[in-house]
Amino acid sequence: MKKLTCIILCVAMLLSFTACGKAKYYTDGYIETQGSYTGHKVTVDKDTVEHTMRYQLGSYANANYSKKLDWVKVEVATPTPAPTATPDPAATATPTPAPTATPDPSATPTPTYTEEQLTVTMDDIIIMNFTGYVDGKTFDGGSATDYTYVMGSYTFIDGFDTGMNGKKLGEKFELNLKFPADYKSADLAGKDVKFEVTITSRASVPTTDANVKAYLKDYLGVETVEKLREYVEEQMYLTAVMDVIVETYKLSKDGEAFVKEYIDYYKTQIQSVYDQYSKYENLGIDSFDAACEFYTYYYVTGVAYNWEAFQEYVYNNWKLNFILFDIADQKGMVVTDDEIKQYAKDQIKANGQSLESSYGITSWKGYLNYFGTAYVQFIATLEKGTDSIYQMIIDSNSYDVVTESETK
Repeated sequence: MKKLTCIILCVAMLLSFTACGKAKYYTDGYIETQGSYTGHKVTVDKDTVEHTMRYQLGSYANANYSKKLDWVKVEVATPTPAPTATPDPAATATPTPAPTATPDPSATPTPTYTEEQLTVTMDDIIIMNFTGYVDGKTFDGGSATDYTYVMGSYTFIDGFDTGMNGKKLGEKFELNLKFPADYKSADLAGKDVKFEVTITSRASVPTTDANVKAYLKDYLGVETVEKLREYVEEQMYLTAVMDVIVETYKLSKDGEAFVKEYIDYYKTQIQSVYDQYSKYENLGIDSFDAACEFYTYYYVTGVAYNWEAFQEYVYNNWKLNFILFDIADQKGMVVTDDEIKQYAKDQIKANGQSLESSYGITSWKGYLNYFGTAYVQFIATLEKGTDSIYQMIIDSNSYDVVTESETK
């Protein structure tokens, strides 16, 4: 079982924020109402499972450089206007024959492909260029060149995948779509959008046992389509049931204040990014939201969040960490004094040079003195016990796989 990324993220948050010397690191008093982590039943959408399987397979296949994909590519060149000729009155009317070109034996011949090879399918990873227009104007994040996309993952808005299915490489086409009413950007939510798209490359990676074994065995530990489906269902189930559990717990005023300190800290960091980079027009950091997306993608999560979404992300991550520690406390899983000491020693062994240069820490005792024993207890407990807690949650709740129509 893999840990949810939020746990690792919040450890990083703690390390960066602790240097400010403001935060408390023990959960006592942070939870006002203790919810239940057992007996919940959730649903998992069948279509989303299939989309996620496609996304996992396509993403890992594209990232695996040791197993090169068989790409079909076409060159899409921007036509250069021919220069306007100025008539020469002294020229004769008889054109001069063009010299015969001598073939270059070292030149690589232009590949020829069949119609089938040039046709995009839902089994493909593609590379495309696209430009989006809302009200006749381009918008932030609506255009890209040489963008790699997994067909059938449905990670773009509705209609994008199905609109590209069956198109030919090198063909320029339009997709007239609509942003969802609840789209993350209020400026785009519910609006009509036109995308001009050209697909330049495709590589076919069907969801087969052979491909799952080739591309996912080393990363997810699965070797068949059925095992991949089980893995994805379980991860979606865990996420869904954790959302329910998080909702049943309530933070106290101290807990809310703790999280607000972190949000304020990140607000300061993002404002600094905006102040530093907004003057460079080529970076496109022309607003606080754009700075937030840049900062969260490159420095925090690997996912671009606008400010509203990032605040929610930070809040839910901290709440989840408090809940996991609370469960660990209930089940007698909080680390002992000896384990706290060992954790500090392990950190010194693994990160001694950076800890010394950043914080002046040179020993495990210095580590505990700097970060505080309660903080180390909190983090060491989460790192040691999170996998076991998640497995316990999986075993003590349940789920059904349903189609989207059954959930409405």
